[in-house]
Amino acid sequence: MVTSEVGKSAGGKVIENILKGLIGEGHELLAICAENNLKNASSANIIKVPYRYVFHQRIDKISTILFHVSLRHRYWQYFVIRHYKKVIREFKPQLIYPIGSGGSIAVLNLGMGIAKSLRVPFAIHLLDPIPAQKGWETYENYRKSRVHTIKNALKYADLIIMGNPQMLEFQQSNLNFDILSKSMVVPDPVVANPIKLDSLPANNKLTFLGSFYGARKPDSLLLGFSKYIEKDSNAILQIVGLNNIQLNNFSISEKAKQQIVFQKWTSDLKMVFEQAKVLIDVDADIDGDVFISSKLKEYLTLDRVILSITRQNSPARKMLTGLTKSIVFSGHNPIEVAEAIEKALNAGSDISIFKERKTLLTYLSIERIASELSTNFERIINKKSLLSD
Repeated sequence: MVTSEVGKSAGGKVIENILKGLIGEGHELLAICAENNLKNASSANIIKVPYRYVFHQRIDKISTILFHVSLRHRYWQYFVIRHYKKVIREFKPQLIYPIGSGGSIAVLNLGMGIAKSLRVPFAIHLLDPIPAQKGWETYENYRKSRVHTIKNALKYADLIIMGNPQMLEFQQSNLNFDILSKSMVVPDPVVANPIKLDSLPANNKLTFLGSFYGARKPDSLLLGFSKYIEKDSNAILQIVGLNNIQLNNFSISEKAKQQIVFQKWTSDLKMVFEQAKVLIDVDADIDGDVFISSKLKEYLTLDRVILSITRQNSPARKMLTGLTKSIVFSGHNPIEVAEAIEKALNAGSDISIFKERKTLLTYLSIERIASELSTNFERIINKKSLLSD
């Protein structure tokens, strides 16, 4: 496995779950990463190689646009090969498996270089499409050029894995060659043993966990809460994460400003979840958004009602189809959000409503996803072996 980060961030936690799932399936794993935040991974052979001599983003953008080459972590690729080539060869991998995102193009190209050198199967796992959709990157020429930095890796791959069908279709739409015939959809896995929470708090506290950035903006949530507070002046909106939101930039009431609480990131998530009556997820308000936030899947494991602010045909709505008791949906219109807040706060008193999530959680479980990955890894390994014979 080659990746940028294990643990801590949203993508890093997904990679941590996949890593642990594959180890649970009995695989012997050598992982090369730039940052390792795992404390307990005794059965995982992890080599941490920090990024070094990182090119400035401006230089990287110019190189990407003019030459279709990402320089951001280029030196890191060469450093890993130069210093760990012997370790990798002695490990004798049967498969090279990079897990990358929009910020870790070097991971994919490093994985391709190793796979070519060892002549073993190559499976790419993309947590985000490259490039991201319009709205996530402001400089359009750069956004469109980014796909060229991973084209060779996508062409060379024996298997391409992405998180949902819409994301895979969007990735295909940016290419002039076929990837669908060698691709599969594997959702981000969730932990099988969720945090056990105490009973619902008496106060009406709504909690958003995470960061607003790019096309995912706080406007609809803040404006909707400001309208709801007119009915329920004691309600609290808690926003937990690395955010720099200036409330004076939004047309919300003074009362709403007093009832919106910001908290920096904390490792004590159990306390955060127990104090919340409703957990909130907000998607980008853009056409054809392909993302499902990783925290939405974590929310599903908790005995708390979820308010999902998302467009009508979004991947989140499609994933949650049939969950009508423990999930409340809203579009981005503030009036609709206010109505959904009220409905969500009144929905969670009966603990039995959360049983409807069981089938979906089984589908999203680490164990099932690790098993599916293993089956497909074995398939491409056997296929390549037959071709070489």
